[in-house]
Amino acid sequence: LEMHPRKLGSGTRQHGPSAERHEVRERALAWPLTSVLGRLLRLLVNDLLALCKEFLLDLLDALPTNN
Repeated sequence: LEMHPRKLGSGTRQHGPSAERHEVRERALAWPLTSVLGRLLRLLVNDLLALCKEFLLDLLDALPTNN
C-alpha cells in the first residue's frame, strides 16, 4: 500500500465503518475552528440554560405563594 498525500482529498472512497469516521475527521479538520467554537457554544448555552432554570426556580421559591 503506497500512500499518495495528494490523493487524500480527491474522492478516494473507502468502504466500511472507518470510511465514515475518516470523512467526519476530514470535515472537522476542514473547519477546526468552527467545530470547536460550535461545541463550546453548545456547552455554554446548555450551562446558561441550566443556570437560568435554577435561578428561576429559586426565584419562584422565594416569591410569596399567595398571588
